[in-house]
Amino acid sequence: MNEPFVAFENNDKAAHAVYSFIKDSYPHLVLRPFNRFDTPYTEWWIVPSSQWPAYKFSKFCFHRRPRSREGRLYIGYYVEKGLGRSLHGLPEVQVKHIMQDDWYWHKFVSHTKSGLIERTAKEVCNSAEISVRILIEAHEFNKVPEPDSEKSEPSDWIEFAIQFPDLKWMLVRAGQKVLAAVNESPSISSLAQQIEALRDLDFYWLDWVIAVRFRYGQEGLQGWTTPDIWNKVLKMWLPFGLQ
Repeated sequence: MNEPFVAFENNDKAAHAVYSFIKDSYPHLVLRPFNRFDTPYTEWWIVPSSQWPAYKFSKFCFHRRPRSREGRLYIGYYVEKGLGRSLHGLPEVQVKHIMQDDWYWHKFVSHTKSGLIERTAKEVCNSAEISVRILIEAHEFNKVPEPDSEKSEPSDWIEFAIQFPDLKWMLVRAGQKVLAAVNESPSISSLAQQIEALRDLDFYWLDWVIAVRFRYGQEGLQGWTTPDIWNKVLKMWLPFGLQ
């Protein structure tokens, strides 16, 4: 797969550049680092609220995978699934991590099942002229990532791609544990339905990312610019909880 690079050396600079580009047009959006104490490569979000933590909202994301020197920058759309309500009262489960009715995840699943999310992902693919990644990371109920600390590696993760230019669906990295149950999903719609039906996932926090994957660059080198990132990758996701 063709893998472009951005004109930014880390997540912090990429996120600030995009936020500066759009903040006057979308004053309700707020820029947030996941870990305020180590900002260069932590996850950055643009969120449609000043509430924090922002678990329940959909977001624009600047996400690094893997969390190592070889990591790549995933820029795109991000939704979190909290823990199932059946876990309420367990000693290692915090109430704030249990998903409530007002979390955007529920609308996201509905939009996914209806085909809207897949249609938008393909729109991004055609606009950016590059494959779009669908990345899901699962964290066990007693290891949910906490703001202002660096995220540990997920318990399991899986990655698919919508390939450019034929828009074919491809498994990039198979789930090894709990997410192995969805390795054969043939589409985003099917993936959402299988995840919704998988009761074992009540015990897992999920981060769902739909993004274009970039290499990090350096200022002054030709690469994807801020207008490119906004117009070709991000703005199509505004109707899904970000307007």
